[in-house]
Amino acid sequence: MKKKRIVHLLTSDKKSGGNIYEQYLRDIDLEIAHEFLIEVNVKNRVKKFFNFYFSLYKVSKKEYSTVIRKSESSFFMNKRQNNIVIFHHYYPAPTSFLVNMFQRFAHQNLLRNLDKVDTLVVVSRYWQEYFNNIGFRRIKVIYNPFEIKQYLDYNSKKIEQFKIKYKLDKKPIVYIGNPQKSKGTDKTYEALKDLDVHLVTSGGGELNLPISNLNLNFQEYILLLQSSSLSVLMSQIDEGWNRVAHESILCKTPVIGTGRGGMGELLEESKQIICIDFDNLKIVVENALNKNLEISQETLSYVKNFFLEKFYMEWKNIL
Repeated sequence: MKKKRIVHLLTSDKKSGGNIYEQYLRDIDLEIAHEFLIEVNVKNRVKKFFNFYFSLYKVSKKEYSTVIRKSESSFFMNKRQNNIVIFHHYYPAPTSFLVNMFQRFAHQNLLRNLDKVDTLVVVSRYWQEYFNNIGFRRIKVIYNPFEIKQYLDYNSKKIEQFKIKYKLDKKPIVYIGNPQKSKGTDKTYEALKDLDVHLVTSGGGELNLPISNLNLNFQEYILLLQSSSLSVLMSQIDEGWNRVAHESILCKTPVIGTGRGGMGELLEESKQIICIDFDNLKIVVENALNKNLEISQETLSYVKNFFLEKFYMEWKNIL
């Protein structure tokens, strides 16, 4: 009997929410080959483009029984293979014309080739409904996984040391996410800049705001979330889920967010605050700070249910 061969196609190892999801998939305990479609040493965008397409074409000619790929890699799908497509979200990048055009083209390509998709894996009910509304039914929701224990280790001494190290003591900390326009961080800063709090961002982005932007390892990132009185995540995109919001709640930090896309499901189910209008954001944040909001045990139980073993079990059931 011929041995079953499964390949998982990767495009990047950057620490975005989608890539973290696929990193966990790379760790699953099954005989899966993991192949990067773009060679690491290729820097030129035109070469990357042709490298990407040629790699996809070669995959379609190989004797794989099952191919797992992101939605933007849904070119040259072979109907003789079992095609599993992972869809995180759709938001054409506004900061790069070429990337924007590619993302639009790739999304339309996916919609044209849904008949070749055996299983479409989405990360929230929002996107399940999106594809249901266009008549596609072979959909499985598999949520983002979290290594729960990493967030629950709460050490008051380490938190105080973290605040002092980064000069974030003496005032409440309000974490406003990554410094990116698509995440609404510029408008969030403008709305909240007069509050007597430490506004903090972390990680990479195109914005250069006059507040602390911390480049942290994962352990210190968790300390930042645990130190914060609130996470204010005013994303302007239809999110797949929102790892930062989920991680904040695991760290017992209340969240205020737009609730766009799959983020709405997370905030509604965890009983967090949804605020769409930046004009009202300052008042909403002030009220939340004055009330000293806390994460309930019911909410904590909900977000703890997205554990790694469950993620692996659901993927193994598909494969």
